[in-house]
Amino acid sequence: MNIEKIIGDLFSKKLNIYDAIVKIKKSPNKYKTQLRKLLVIHKHPYIRLFCAWSLGEIEDTESFDLLTKQYYIEKDDNVRTNIVRALFLIKPYKFSQKNLKTFFLERYYPIPIMDLKFFIFNKNFHNKINFLSIYTKLNDSFEKIELLRHIKLFKFKRKKLLTLFKKELEEEKNILIKSELILAIANLNDPNSLSTLISYYDMYKKDFTNSIFLAYAFVSGVNFLCQTKAYNILYSLYINYNEILLRGR
Repeated sequence: MNIEKIIGDLFSKKLNIYDAIVKIKKSPNKYKTQLRKLLVIHKHPYIRLFCAWSLGEIEDTESFDLLTKQYYIEKDDNVRTNIVRALFLIKPYKFSQKNLKTFFLERYYPIPIMDLKFFIFNKNFHNKINFLSIYTKLNDSFEKIELLRHIKLFKFKRKKLLTLFKKELEEEKNILIKSELILAIANLNDPNSLSTLISYYDMYKKDFTNSIFLAYAFVSGVNFLCQTKAYNILYSLYINYNEILLRGR
C-alpha cells in the first residue's frame, strides 16, 4: 500500500490512525521519505500530525532536525504536540537545555507536561536547568503544581526560593498550589524551612483545620524536615564516636 492510499483511507475513515501507523511500522524505509515531505507541505493538520507521529514511531533519526525546525513553524497545537513526542522517541539524548526550556514554556499544556515527564526520567538534565527560569513564567495552575512536585530535580538557590515561596504562600488562593508550596518549602531543606512553615501555621491555623490538603502537606513537610534534621545530628554523632554501644543505638 502506498502513502497516497493510506492518506486517502484516513480521510475516508476506512482506516484509523493507529492502524495506519502499524502499516507504516511494517515497512518504515518505504515511507519515511514521503512522510518527511508531507510533514512540511501538506495543508491538512491531521495529515501533518500523522506524519510526525509516524516518524517518531519508526524512530527516523534523519528527520530529527527537520522535526525540530518544523516545531517552530507549525501553528496547529496538536501537530506540535506530536512533533515533540516524535523528537523524544527518536533522539532523547540529543536534546539541548534550550529545547527543554522552550517546551516547558509552550502555551499548549500537553507539551510542557510531556516535557516534564521526559525531564524526570532523563538524569542527564537533572540539576542543570534553573527552576526560577521556568517557574516564574508559568501561568497554568496544573503546570505549576507539577513543577513544584519535582523541584529537587532542578537547580536552585534555597534562600531565594524560600523567600519567593513564603510570599506566594500568603498570596495564593488555590488550595492545591498552596499545598504544593508547603511541600516545596520542606523539600528546599533550608535551615529556615521549618520555622517558616510553623510560623505560617500559627498565622493561619483556621485554614489548616478547614482543608485536609493543607493539613496533610504541613504534616508531611514538617515530618520530612524533622527526620532530616534528626538524621544529620545522629549521623554526626555516629561518625565522631567509636563507642560501640553508642554507634549501635
